[in-house]
Amino acid sequence: MTAPLKAEVLPEDCRWAVPLTDHADARAGVGKGFLCREPSVSPSPGPQAAAIVAGMRRYIAGIEVTSDSLTLDGVSAVLGLAPTSGGSRGDRDAVGGVWDCTVWRFDPTPPAGSSLDDHLRAAFATCPASDALGELRALDPAASIRLRVAAIYTTLTCTVAIRPDWVRRAAAAGLEIEVSTYPAEGS
Repeated sequence: MTAPLKAEVLPEDCRWAVPLTDHADARAGVGKGFLCREPSVSPSPGPQAAAIVAGMRRYIAGIEVTSDSLTLDGVSAVLGLAPTSGGSRGDRDAVGGVWDCTVWRFDPTPPAGSSLDDHLRAAFATCPASDALGELRALDPAASIRLRVAAIYTTLTCTVAIRPDWVRRAAAAGLEIEVSTYPAEGS
């Protein structure tokens, strides 16, 4: 598994970033993390780009904390915010499995059809203050604290572009960035 990207490694002039894998991209010599594409080589909007956007069903953006030592209630107490989902290490999940670590998630829910920027704006508006994040890191230095972005789509493939100002905000808060894409049911 690729180590989480530290957002501050992106160049200032990086217009958008594409996630890379451990395998083929590493063999191609581009390494791990994100490949930045400069504005001069980004694809121009056209019918294909419009089809990609039209095929998007919805976004989810929020804050996620994973910890081997803290409980769900412990994370909530430090952050001053109740999670929208998650579970404590050792608890049973909804399908009968056991949480192997504590996963605390807060995903604000902007109105249906909201843009990715609207979701990111809502996530940062509810993001705990940096001193709370610092306290959480002091309690569990191994905890992962990240900005989660998910795109649920109806097309064959999905592209997610995150503007540099959101990447810089995540870096300033010390958040990793995780981007996932999922096909919508029935697609």
